[in-house]
Amino acid sequence: MTQTTDHGWTVLGNGYKSAIDMGAPSSAEVFGPNHAANARLMAAAPDLLAALESVLRFCVTPSGFPDKGKGRTECQQIAFDLARTAIAKATGA
Repeated sequence: MTQTTDHGWTVLGNGYKSAIDMGAPSSAEVFGPNHAANARLMAAAPDLLAALESVLRFCVTPSGFPDKGKGRTECQQIAFDLARTAIAKATGA
């Protein structure tokens, strides 16, 4: 599993900005018209990364998806590639 900060980030905010509390001493402020939505997404990032890593680790075999037999459908391959790309982006790999 990728080394990240602890889970449990929380969003604090008012009408002008949002902040993400990542546990002392880390925090981040988010500004802009979509600050609340962006802050929620950022706060969920460690959990989303862990979920994607788990899905690929436990639900996908090298030969395909267990429930579909060998190989992957085109849609499954696209989803698999999107998940791997997102994990690489999040981990810097």
